[in-house]
Order: sequence, then structure tokens, then C-alpha cells
Amino acid sequence: MTYIETSEGRLYAESVGEGPAVLLIPGLGGRAAFWSQQIAPFAEHFRVITHDHRGAGRSDRPAITYSVQQMAKDVLYLMDSLGIDKAHAVGHSKGGAVVQQLALDTPDRLDRIVLSASWAGPTSFFKALFALRKRILVELGPEAYLLDGILRAHPAGHVAKNWAQIETTAADRLKAFAGLDIEGRRIAAVVAHDLRDRIPEIRHQALVVCAEDDQITPISFSRELA
Repeated sequence: MTYIETSEGRLYAESVGEGPAVLLIPGLGGRAAFWSQQIAPFAEHFRVITHDHRGAGRSDRPAITYSVQQMAKDVLYLMDSLGIDKAHAVGHSKGGAVVQQLALDTPDRLDRIVLSASWAGPTSFFKALFALRKRILVELGPEAYLLDGILRAHPAGHVAKNWAQIETTAADRLKAFAGLDIEGRRIAAVVAHDLRDRIPEIRHQALVVCAEDDQITPISFSRELA
């Protein structure tokens, strides 16, 4: 584990394994811990790089205007600091938006890309969903907001069979919560992401993956990306 000093704040990062570099970029939660079950298997074949977004986890939490462009810039800081010229990139949800931005703006820095449960641009459903989620955050508080997100992200059958794990996950995320203001700014970055007009310019080998019963980024979003 290490901290990367940038001109705009400190980033927490982890590098595990050897081989071609692969970046695992998390979504709205923004924490490297999201990938905890994937790191060891990937590290058997790759140098796996994970990090906490600025505004999340152990990275600095400045009261800035958060954006996908800013998050992509942070990934470039990370790559430069770790001596990585080019890497494969896997982005989940908002992390997928970051990978899109990198693929379009700095295509020479990425090799193959994976976009997991991501989207090209907002829809009326997406805007209404995140307006509701922000309202839950403001009116009911972080505990309700985080539990709502977890319940939306998992099939009902999984929740029923793994309730103890759900409670543990909710408690862990609450402990790491960055605060209403920072989370509100990061939600705004989610809704603002829109690269529909530029997606066809991406020339990397790309895999788009999703769950068919995803309630936050429905399968139609991934079909549009593909």
C-alpha cells in the first residue's frame, strides 16, 4: 500500500502481483476494497493496481467539484507515480465512466478495457433514481442511503440468503462514509457523465459486462455501450 502525492491531494493506492498492469477502478463508493475478492486471482497473472478515489476511503477528501474528468486525471497521476506507461483497465459503474474518459482522452495509456455495469450517458430513469438516492441521503441519513444502495445492487434472493453479509457490508461502508457534502458532490459527478457522442471513437478491445437484473445501471445501458 502507498500514498501518491498529487498537486491536488493525496491518493491511497495498492499494487499487488507482477506482470502486465491492470487497473481496477471502483464505482460511486470509490474504495479499493470493492475489489477485495478479485485482487488475489488477478494478481496471479497481472500487476493489480487499485486505489481509493479522491473523496473516498483513505484518499484526501477535498470539497471540490468532483467529475469523471477529475477522476480520470487522478488515475493518470497514479500511473505516472507508479511508473506505468500502459495498462489494461477494468471499471465498475462510475469506474467504467472513468475508463471511457481515459480511452477517449489518453488512448495510448490503455490496452484492453472492461466496462462493468456502466453507462454512456444519463437517462430520465437514471436522473430520477439518483435524485431519489440523494434525497434519501439528505432526509434519512447515510445509514439509510447506504442500505438502499446495497439492496438495489443485489438480487432479492441473494439478500435473503446472505443477510449477515449485507449487514456487515453496510456497517463497513458506513464506517468509511465521507460525509453528506462529499457524497452529494460525487453523486453529481455520476449524473453529469455523458459521452454518448464520443463512445464510437473508442478503438480499444473492449468487453462490456453487466447483470441482467441490475437495478441501478440496467442491462439496456450496457447494450447501448456495446
